[in-house]
Amino acid sequence: MVNISISSEAKEQIQQVLDDATKNKSLPGLACGITSADGELFVGSSGTKVFDDPSSGAVDVDTVEWICSETKLIVALAGLKLIEQGKIQLDTPVAQHLPELANPVIIEGYSPDGKAITRPATTAITFQHLLNFTSGLFYIDKEGPVDQLPLACTHSHKEENPIEFFFKIIQVRDLPGVPLLFEPGTNWAYGFSSDCVGFIVERITKQTLEEYCKEHIFGPLGLKSTSFYLTPDLKRACNLSHSANLMGRSRVHAVYGSHILTFEVRLHLGGIGLFSTRREYLTVLRHLLQISAGTAKDPILSAQSVASLFEPSLSDAGAASLSKVFRFRTYSGSGARACV
Repeated sequence: MVNISISSEAKEQIQQVLDDATKNKSLPGLACGITSADGELFVGSSGTKVFDDPSSGAVDVDTVEWICSETKLIVALAGLKLIEQGKIQLDTPVAQHLPELANPVIIEGYSPDGKAITRPATTAITFQHLLNFTSGLFYIDKEGPVDQLPLACTHSHKEENPIEFFFKIIQVRDLPGVPLLFEPGTNWAYGFSSDCVGFIVERITKQTLEEYCKEHIFGPLGLKSTSFYLTPDLKRACNLSHSANLMGRSRVHAVYGSHILTFEVRLHLGGIGLFSTRREYLTVLRHLLQISAGTAKDPILSAQSVASLFEPSLSDAGAASLSKVFRFRTYSGSGARACV
């Protein structure tokens, strides 16, 4: 195994980046960590739990934060566990478990009066399409705000059947089906795919996503501060402010303006719903590295499943879309067989 380390000079430079971000108030507080399969290589933090309020306490790697889209990896691991248990396959049409996705439509454009022009999708969405974000499900279309969470993520979800109502929210403007940006499998889009993975986990196992993740991920890895529920104990350790610089406009705002702040969660959102700490998220990443290296104790997944996270699966168009969003260099066919 290659011995990986970070020099003292490099650590100082990373810490300076963190300090600069809070000093110029680009961010109120943040924590950073780097790990190898052998252990932590760097942990650092800067700023306070409440913006510009030193009395709120310093942020550190054990501060509970809303990890938002980092939830997606955790839920992908849950999906892979479901496959290992033989309860679903990559090529399973997801409409078997989510009939709400049985008849999606492709948005081909908009009429002059703003109505979506659609056609029925001809390809069924599979479980793999959800795991690698090639389902066509998306967060924001041409009319959506780029600096806000979608309504389906911020709604209180107090309805009797919150999953069913979730799809009613994203099926906007009286569309004949759930809207997609493209035929499943032909491109890549950042969107509601991970939420749907979580819904499938719940419908197959009859457990909440919290219960399933606690049994198969959080518990085995000893994660005490990772949860979909902001319990009183977690809330006391939580970073309650956030700063964003979007479209050239710097602003500070509370990120917990909805039901996410409460302990009573009725809809577990596999795309954005988790709270955790930097140190506990590093524990997950380190465990995956250990599985790959063959050194993991009581691995939560097989080495084959972990390897599938990094196997190419995207079309050229999908690889280009991924690269455009995250500013990666485009590689033909890049992506992952099971997850991006």
